[in-house]
Amino acid sequence: MSSQPTKCPEGRRPASINWGHGISGEVAEIRRCIRPDRLALEQPHLIPLQSEDFELAEEYFRKVNKQGCVQAGTNFYSTPLRAGLETRVRVAPSTVEIHHQGRLVAEHPRCYGQRKQILDLEHYLDALERKPGAMAGSKPLRQWRDDGRWRAAYDQFWSGLQSRHGESEGFF
Repeated sequence: MSSQPTKCPEGRRPASINWGHGISGEVAEIRRCIRPDRLALEQPHLIPLQSEDFELAEEYFRKVNKQGCVQAGTNFYSTPLRAGLETRVRVAPSTVEIHHQGRLVAEHPRCYGQRKQILDLEHYLDALERKPGAMAGSKPLRQWRDDGRWRAAYDQFWSGLQSRHGESEGFF
């Protein structure tokens, strides 16, 4: 191993680099100056990398509001639970999980918008059974249609039920 200083591009040494300007270019320049033999000397003294994955999720405890939703960040996510119940909300990079009494009760794709309602029509089936007329103009139904989850066959089935039983019979 040589005791001579490492030659960097343009004859500059890492200590002489101006850290205030153009940091990304300077970091690349420093990386070209690293001597492999020095790294081999330092390697035994470095802390080992973490062996397990790092969890990238936030968790909150939230109560279900009167619309059957819990808040995560600025958004509201539907649950099949009644208002006032305590939930644990786990917000991961791509999903939002809602747990009640240790079991998963709802899972939604995470929404990065602000002040949005992410609603699952299935979470409102009990309420729609009591008030079937509310289905036609419901926000969950509109979201399902916009997302392509409500198929044309469902509308045909619904129309058939309404023609046979009427709109107020409790069928949707």
